[in-house]
Amino acid sequence: MTILPLLVHDESIVETKAKVTITNLRSEACRMTTAMFCEATFLRGLEGFKSTFLKIS
Repeated sequence: MTILPLLVHDESIVETKAKVTITNLRSEACRMTTAMFCEATFLRGLEGFKSTFLKIS
């Protein structure tokens, strides 16, 4: 009879670990996406700055 609660307990631990892993992966993906987006925006801004600067000079 004591085996059943242990199994249920282990299952909930696995489920919690899975949720934590998914959350970590999601936040990691968000961070990477944001970083790439920022870099792309920065490079686009840099190109804009260069072309504007070249027009002025």
